[in-house]
Amino acid sequence: MAANDTFLFDLDQFFAGGNTWQAGLYQQLDGLTLDQVLWKPAPDRHSIWDVTLHVNHWKEYTIAYIRGLEKTIAEGNWTLAPSEASDANWQKELARTKSLHDDLKVAVQSLGEGLFDTAEKKSNYVRQLICHDAYHAGQIGLLRVMQGLKPIE
Repeated sequence: MAANDTFLFDLDQFFAGGNTWQAGLYQQLDGLTLDQVLWKPAPDRHSIWDVTLHVNHWKEYTIAYIRGLEKTIAEGNWTLAPSEASDANWQKELARTKSLHDDLKVAVQSLGEGLFDTAEKKSNYVRQLICHDAYHAGQIGLLRVMQGLKPIE
């Protein structure tokens, strides 16, 4: 297995599950109700939907960055769930989460072995995205447990 394929394997494991450490990001989101994704531990804290929007923002930014497209970093960094939230809108965001993961994999493949050039800022940024997603998957896991939901094993 080539190094790039190994990275893509890890990217999938931390998204869909099966890694050694924790439930994958998508595993944490799949099957949640609208009330569960909108719940906040306090009014000034983020909901699961808010965190999902944040993760999706950075994935979208990373894809644009790899492709050399202009996108402002702050644009959409911590967007809040829509005030007129609906299950249909949540399902669209969940589908967007999956689609962005697939788009990221295609963008990463375009980097080839350059993905591991530590002198290249872009490659370091892309590789560190797994850590960002894993952190927020853990945050979502905590929000789930705070609502009394069983942790994902």
